[in-house]
Amino acid sequence: MSTGTDGPPSSAPSTEQGTQNEEAKRTNGKKERQEEVTNSHPHDLGELHSRLAALEKQNRRFRQLGAALLVLTASLAVMGQAPSKKIIEANEFILRDDSGKLRARLSLEETQSAATFQLFEPNGTEKVHIDSGASGAGTKMTLSGAAIAFSDVGEFGLLVPDMLLMVKVGEPSRMELGRGRLRLTDAQGFSANFGETELVKPSTGEKHTTSAASVVLFDRNKNVIWKAP
Repeated sequence: MSTGTDGPPSSAPSTEQGTQNEEAKRTNGKKERQEEVTNSHPHDLGELHSRLAALEKQNRRFRQLGAALLVLTASLAVMGQAPSKKIIEANEFILRDDSGKLRARLSLEETQSAATFQLFEPNGTEKVHIDSGASGAGTKMTLSGAAIAFSDVGEFGLLVPDMLLMVKVGEPSRMELGRGRLRLTDAQGFSANFGETELVKPSTGEKHTTSAASVVLFDRNKNVIWKAP
């Protein structure tokens, strides 16, 4: 009897103890979750602050880039409107090919009396030499289109297609070299034509041209005084 009576009452304390353990576990679990949530807030706030700082830095860069582009655009607009004028000054200009060989030079002579322009072949041989002449000599050469004009003190020369003309300023003396002919004129106005010469027959007014193997002499009034053939 005592064994059957003592069995059932012993199960009640075990049930209560199990219930208390479960409640304790639930309470501990809630505390742990609250602690996790509480501990996670500082981490989340720090990460959020870092992201905001990065965004602000990026926005500053974008603003700076936009300002720089605006300044560059304005500068290009001003440069496009302003006239471009550049001057390069030097005592000598040298042009070399890919192998380093001298091909052209624009310089002053050692005495600084004349400017010189030279063109060279690849082997170093001077091909073209043009200089302004001695200082005060009055020499001058002018290139204009297909014409080249030379001038010196009291003398003038002109080279154009099919003709070379050399004259003495203030005097009738000259030399004319054209295609197929050469004409020389002295200070008194007498002239000699070598080569093709256009002549007019006084009696009929007929015009004819002599051959390149002819010579015709004129007086100061342009009358023929001798010819051959």
